[in-house]
Amino acid sequence: MAVTEIIAKVFTVVLLGLITGGYIAVAWSPFLLLRQLQPLFRVGQTNKWWLNYLFAAAVIGISHVVVYTVGMLLVGRTEAAVEMIFYSGVGVALFGMVVAGIGLPVLGYNWKRGGYMTEFALLGGAVWYALITIVPPFVLQSLYLARS
Repeated sequence: MAVTEIIAKVFTVVLLGLITGGYIAVAWSPFLLLRQLQPLFRVGQTNKWWLNYLFAAAVIGISHVVVYTVGMLLVGRTEAAVEMIFYSGVGVALFGMVVAGIGLPVLGYNWKRGGYMTEFALLGGAVWYALITIVPPFVLQSLYLARS
């Protein structure tokens, strides 16, 4: 495989990841209206919460596409994508909830305010995230497999 082909494939994965990240950012944006979750996005590389939010969505979107791509290359069959869609959606939702709910406070970033309502909002955000990252790709994959 030539270097230009590798660069083209990496560019494609990154571009698809950014598109996926844009979808995630828009679909999860109603949770930005919750007063309990807004401080979460003040923790990050920049001092602007919206830039941290977009950066996180882009990284998560790229990681989803990388997981799908690597998984299909390793397994070598399209049907495996259904399993990867499910496990990566649930896995990222659980991982994000643990990092935000436990990891950041342990590291000294005490963003949680509002007691149990913050925990419920975080749980709701994780469930919604799992749904928005599992259902649409699963439906598209099922339609693709039905046409094959």
